[in-house]
Amino acid sequence: MGRDVAAVPGSVFSPNSAGTHKLIRSGSAELISSPADVEQLLGVAPEGQLPIAAAADPRQYPTDGLPSEAALVFDVLSFRNQLSVDEVCARSGLTVIETLKALALLAERRLAAEHELGWKLQRIESK
Repeated sequence: MGRDVAAVPGSVFSPNSAGTHKLIRSGSAELISSPADVEQLLGVAPEGQLPIAAAADPRQYPTDGLPSEAALVFDVLSFRNQLSVDEVCARSGLTVIETLKALALLAERRLAAEHELGWKLQRIESK
């Protein structure tokens, strides 16, 4: 199609990152690791202009400040598929206790919820 494709790598522990990593590995997508990479790919921000990162408002993400175990569990979960606690343990490498604590914290922050067949991420409502 003649389009530029770019990809931002994700966690190596997250199955959601597999497609992105495959595109980067095969050379089908340009690796984006900073705003400067986007500027270069798009050919924007000539000398003298502020780079994209300096012009953008700093944003907070719901996962900011999560303990490493909770961040790892967040990366393992998806919005579509429900995972049992055992599946989350197997994919994250955490113990059952660590996984349950992480899931409780994610539920408290409304980032994940337990459903009939297991746990999955929750969509965050914008204000």
